[in-house]
Amino acid sequence: MIDRRKIAEHLSGLNYTVKRSWIQDEHEVMLIDVRNKKQVELGGPELFCECDFDYEIVEKDGAKQMIRKGDPRKCQAKEAVRQKVVKEWQERYGDYWKEIGRKEAIMDIFAKVKAKDYLGQCENGIIYLQGVAELLGVEPYHKLLKEVGQLYAEERLDLNGDILCSFEQRFRFPSEIRHLLRYMYSDYADTSDFFLAELEGAFTHFCYEEDGEKTHPFSSGKDVFPDDWPNIKPATLAYFGKLWLDYAKARGQKTVLDTLESRHTELSEVLVELCKANDYIAELEEDAGRHSEKIRELSAKFKRAKQLNYLYEMAVKRMEALHRVKLFKIVQEDHEGNQCFERFAVILEPKAVIDAFSRLAGIPADELLEKLSETHPDMAERVKNAEKEGGSISFFDGFNDIGTRLNSAANEHWIMQDINRRKKNE
Repeated sequence: MIDRRKIAEHLSGLNYTVKRSWIQDEHEVMLIDVRNKKQVELGGPELFCECDFDYEIVEKDGAKQMIRKGDPRKCQAKEAVRQKVVKEWQERYGDYWKEIGRKEAIMDIFAKVKAKDYLGQCENGIIYLQGVAELLGVEPYHKLLKEVGQLYAEERLDLNGDILCSFEQRFRFPSEIRHLLRYMYSDYADTSDFFLAELEGAFTHFCYEEDGEKTHPFSSGKDVFPDDWPNIKPATLAYFGKLWLDYAKARGQKTVLDTLESRHTELSEVLVELCKANDYIAELEEDAGRHSEKIRELSAKFKRAKQLNYLYEMAVKRMEALHRVKLFKIVQEDHEGNQCFERFAVILEPKAVIDAFSRLAGIPADELLEKLSETHPDMAERVKNAEKEGGSISFFDGFNDIGTRLNSAANEHWIMQDINRRKKNE
């Protein structure tokens, strides 16, 4: 809790009234209206918390100094209370401010501050444009500068830095000239503002006597620059802007125009590269078309191969039924899981072997074994043993070789070649 005696000590010499009090996170925050005793219009309501009075007075070298234990400006409890107050005003006047529009809402808030209401401002008796923007829910705050400029042109409101203040009837340069004079005089805002106020004040108070009466020729900037106040006409800005750029360029200063020319060159180079990239994309599209055609061709071939595979399988089944033989298929799966023939294992009865070779070689069946014994004794021996034991004979061959041979018109020639090859091996 705040020690009331410390409040009295801290604000001695001033009139003050405690308006409200909050307990925020076990930390007391007060709204105190502080006024100058002689000029009560000076001052206004301000938030104080325990941090503001948490200090000691020490004497050093004969002078008293205040030593604070913390920074009241960084107190989170005080900031939380301030935001509560802002929210209260928004809930109470938010709809009304929207209804009257931003410009009149700014004036309404300014009027309340002048009437010593506390709306959440950080300094007593004044409000910054940032505080107005917070109350109106406008971010960033400089979005309100358009409305402030309109109020300035209507001579209803002025800004001292970012502090709202009443419009004072006096001489003022057009806004662009004011910016120029500030910039030329000092980089430090307060110094340049003071210089400008002194300069405009000199024009305001300048007078001469005529017929015994004092005349003030520069009482208002609006009277001196009727067509260029509060802002210089766009046509005038364009004329002098070009003129000043030419002056700067003639004196060796690189200007915006030089930068624009440089950027134009860079953009032209980028455009050339973009055109090349566009051509390359067109080439890629052509290649994609060609590859798509190739893919379609391969897909068609694959489809045809699957069909042929199916036909071969049907042919095998017919052979099994027609010749009463058994064919064992050795298969493998392709990338899609389809089965493809690789090799055959054919099991035949001895009589079926003799009949098959007899037809293919054109040799009578009863003479085949004798001929086969001369040319291929191993085969003849296998056939004889199978007949004697009542067994069968097995043959293995690759699928592609069988297909080639079955489709060949020179089967007899193939058999003879096979017999000759075996004779050589023997």
